[in-house]
Amino acid sequence: MTTYSLAPCREELEHHDNLMPDSCLEDGCMHHHHCLLQSLSRPTRRQGFKAGLSLIALAVLASFLKRGGFAGNQTQPTEGSTHSSVDAVTQLQLDNLDPCRGYPNLMLDSVLHSNLGGQGPDTGPEGLVFAGREAIQGNTVDEVLLVINATSPYFPGEPKTVGISGKFGTININGGTHVKLKFSIFSRHTMRQQFKERQEFTFFDLDMAPRGETMEYVKAWGFHTATLTEHSEVLMTSNNDGSATFTAGQEGNGDDGPEDPLMLTMKQKNRAVTLEWSNFTEFELELGCSSGWHSRYFTFVARPSLWCAHTSTPFGIGPNPKLNKTVNSAVAASVRTPAPVAGVTEQPRNCLLVIFGWCIQGW
Repeated sequence: MTTYSLAPCREELEHHDNLMPDSCLEDGCMHHHHCLLQSLSRPTRRQGFKAGLSLIALAVLASFLKRGGFAGNQTQPTEGSTHSSVDAVTQLQLDNLDPCRGYPNLMLDSVLHSNLGGQGPDTGPEGLVFAGREAIQGNTVDEVLLVINATSPYFPGEPKTVGISGKFGTININGGTHVKLKFSIFSRHTMRQQFKERQEFTFFDLDMAPRGETMEYVKAWGFHTATLTEHSEVLMTSNNDGSATFTAGQEGNGDDGPEDPLMLTMKQKNRAVTLEWSNFTEFELELGCSSGWHSRYFTFVARPSLWCAHTSTPFGIGPNPKLNKTVNSAVAASVRTPAPVAGVTEQPRNCLLVIFGWCIQGW
């Protein structure tokens, strides 16, 4: 497998700040479309940062050539396509009814490039690039790129479905395999990797096939806090390397997964985990499952759904479950706890039922 890097630009080289040496992403050079592509061998882990940026450069260049620039019209997805540009309605739109509106939100609008682990369906550089928007209180703060790179061999069940599914990001693997991933976020305007004071990701529908086959797990490094429900079906295990593994505990099927990251049944909340990273530029996690014949699909959003999503019941919106938040002692000493966002209110925990914002208390 090969990857590509944009050839060096001939000007402004002495003015760049070493964000990405010798590439067309240097201050303003990203607009020089005459830069050629040159083939390189697959990058080592030391070259991962440069390769990730090169991947973004190719995605940005493709976006300009296909769409006439970021501000232009986007190409509509073709029939059966799951990784083409998707209208923003496929990702939850913030409004006054959004229960998580007070928390930072990274909305995934479309997939610019899908070649995670070099497994396609796109050709070219390895990696998965989402176009998205950061929003707080419903207002867009910045247009960003979420870049996911595989740092270990990747064996997908169906590469064409990697990307966005409904309101979720999704990655799938074959039974009995795992893949280690690196997540990083870049400003779409400056193409600079962002330093984040905080960002939450929620992973959903952690379950297994009958007889304990293809038992799913998420293994994470460097997170600040991990949140599970009081009666979670997910087992959290601390590892000697400072990571933690979140393993499914119950059998599931294709009909019990969530459709909305902000409207979850109690069972769906009990099968989810919200992870918070603080003061980072990138982080690593691993998706895997035990042996079995079935492919496993991992869905996620860049929001703290367990902290704020409504609880759906057959009778309407019910009370939220109690949560257990665990601080990662391996990183807690170096992390400054982010200040709470103003205007965030939780549902009263003594409500028997919440209907249209009204709290029905028990007797």
